[in-house]
Amino acid sequence: MHPRRFLPLFAALPWLVAFDYGTSVLISTEDDIYALEYDGEIDEEQRDVLLALLAEPLDPNTATREALQRLPDVTYGMADAIVAARALDPFVQASDLRAIVGRRVWRRIQPFVEVPEPRARVTPLSGVASLRVLDRFADDKAPPGYVRARVKVDRWLEGGLVAAEHPSLYGPDYTGTTPVFEGYGTRVSLKRAHVAARRPTGSVVAGHYGVGFGQRLTFDETDLERPDGWTTDLRITESAKHDGLSVPKRLLGVAASLDRPLESGLSLRATAWGSANPHDLYYTSLDPHDSTVSGGEEVQYPTFPRVYREDLVGLHAALCRGTRSRVGVTAWGGRAVKAYDYVFRSFDLPDRAFYGAVGVDGAWSRGILDLYGEAALTDTGGAAARVESVWNPPEAEITVAVRSYGVGFDNPHSRGSSQPDTLSGWDPEDWPDVAEESTGKRDRDELGPQVKVVWDPASWLRVRTRADAWQRRTQDVWNAWMETRIDLDPFERAGFDLSGSFTDKDLSTGGAGIPYDSGTDDEPDQGCKVGAGAGLRLEPVDPLRIQAWYKTSLESTRQTARPFQRDHYGWIRATWDLTDDHEVSVRGKVYEERLGEEAGVAYWSLHGQVRAKLPGRVTLWAHYERVWDLDDPAADPEQILKAAADVRF
Repeated sequence: MHPRRFLPLFAALPWLVAFDYGTSVLISTEDDIYALEYDGEIDEEQRDVLLALLAEPLDPNTATREALQRLPDVTYGMADAIVAARALDPFVQASDLRAIVGRRVWRRIQPFVEVPEPRARVTPLSGVASLRVLDRFADDKAPPGYVRARVKVDRWLEGGLVAAEHPSLYGPDYTGTTPVFEGYGTRVSLKRAHVAARRPTGSVVAGHYGVGFGQRLTFDETDLERPDGWTTDLRITESAKHDGLSVPKRLLGVAASLDRPLESGLSLRATAWGSANPHDLYYTSLDPHDSTVSGGEEVQYPTFPRVYREDLVGLHAALCRGTRSRVGVTAWGGRAVKAYDYVFRSFDLPDRAFYGAVGVDGAWSRGILDLYGEAALTDTGGAAARVESVWNPPEAEITVAVRSYGVGFDNPHSRGSSQPDTLSGWDPEDWPDVAEESTGKRDRDELGPQVKVVWDPASWLRVRTRADAWQRRTQDVWNAWMETRIDLDPFERAGFDLSGSFTDKDLSTGGAGIPYDSGTDDEPDQGCKVGAGAGLRLEPVDPLRIQAWYKTSLESTRQTARPFQRDHYGWIRATWDLTDDHEVSVRGKVYEERLGEEAGVAYWSLHGQVRAKLPGRVTLWAHYERVWDLDDPAADPEQILKAAADVRF
């Protein structure tokens, strides 16, 4: 494939549209966000952004322009309008935003914004404590769960912690040079904790935290699209099959930022951080022949606690003009200290004594145009760069970006925007032709443009398109992806959604990196995937909301001209708002995915969900779901129970 093939596609994009989440985000609870991820509507990164917003809603009176733009359907133009409105008259309640963003957008952002009570009406102490438990009833093990708490004092001093219970953790013997299996067990442990202070001239955090800058190429361990400094971290997520909890890797140590005004309207912003964080490793299966570790028995899905520690230090400094223009430099270095010499397949840090990266980033703003850029270089000489422009003409928002990630760019703390088709984790003995790429990092060996556009020509119409074309330089192949979604709200109580997607890849190097057998060395197999979807939103009466969605896709190889995957997916959900503080919903879902003629997955499920706010700022939530296997009707249905309680004070 040649890049000229995609030029007509990108030439037409300024008249199309795009969107950050790519779907209608209409949620009430944390589980609604997980449902969007399980359904394929959002990816893991978007899930984490929404979970963070729901756990700690934004205050529209103090949130930055970039933070406001993370809200579903909120464009930069809307964020600017919110900033301008609060400068004239601060918002008294979150619903005041409805007059600025409109009824449709307000419904989407309502769970993610909150105006705190006036200081005179509250004590210096405020916060929220949450308890969550989930159980699949598939075994006699204790159900996993966690407690999370965040406390603020006078709005400038805060602390937080997460304690979680994990079943089926690996129990190692630490006395030897390698771990020895001692059986499974249940463990309750402190997963996250921090204390932080924020003042206008500086801030500091001790404990678990994340830090990131620019286009996320040199260093980023946050959930933000455009990070600029450190953030606290209390994130813990469900695993994809509801059967456990996972705690993402973050930093453990101290970070501090300084903001000092200079002459001529400039300011100096600097952040330094240090971390010494121990990490667990998850392993799919231990070979029973590896008696050194397994003791001669087969061990499935073990977790090895505290297998290695990563030590690192870093520094970022930037000259800033206002809040939207800056130029900065980042440098960091680290090392991995292994507890054992045993080779773990899931170990994803560079295998050398010292590693690190340096980079420069910048931002510039003038009127309706914003420009962003960053270039980074690893200690081995691997380079990466990304440039992005955001243009905000009336009734539209257009984002155009170009990125280039080198083959040798093996930065373990880079989170650049990329496609999930980079080969990772393959054994060089089995895949000698891709051994140079086997480092587990997505953002490498990739060159190409990205375009996102959102267009609001009328109050009842929103069209959005995302498109990407990229070259894998080691294979000299080009790939393309495009998705469009149209939201129609022609009536006060009814709306429609239409979506379509197209993916064109060289399947000999695409997907998870697994070559398809139908391709040959002389003529690598090509493939395309076409998807379509349609949705309905109804509010027939004030307390009742109905949502429905159906989508299907067909994926095929061009050389053989045969379909090898078919997907059918649909769901309908009814939500009854008993009061402003009480909600009941029921949802039915059907899913079918076929690989070849027979193999695949097919199931249908039914769930009920209840959410209630009680006196004393207590919110209770429960979810029960039953899942039936359509290929095996005689099998017992899977049961899933989730429950949560939030207490605000």
